[in-house]
Amino acid sequence: MAGLNKLTDNGSFTLTSGVLDRDPIKMGAGAATANAALSGFVKSAAIEMPRGLRINVFSPGLLDISAPKYGEWFPGHELVSKERVGLVYKECGRTKHRKSHYC
Repeated sequence: MAGLNKLTDNGSFTLTSGVLDRDPIKMGAGAATANAALSGFVKSAAIEMPRGLRINVFSPGLLDISAPKYGEWFPGHELVSKERVGLVYKECGRTKHRKSHYC
């Protein structure tokens, strides 16, 4: 994990994933596999973090601003506002917990 030397003690990594490992779509097997891999990586990496470092994965649903372009691929998916996504990213940087975030 090359980034370990870039963070100060008690710093935090936040990775971005997606919902397709939990809420799949047609033609989304590759993306679902990548989403699941990131989730598994974060769970395993979290227990190896030195110096109080944290790692989180954030998996938002389809952003409302992306719906015009990608919405037809995500029938039935609830849209997430960019404001909500911003708030969760802030929480990822502040929290002392290692966890996954969904919205």
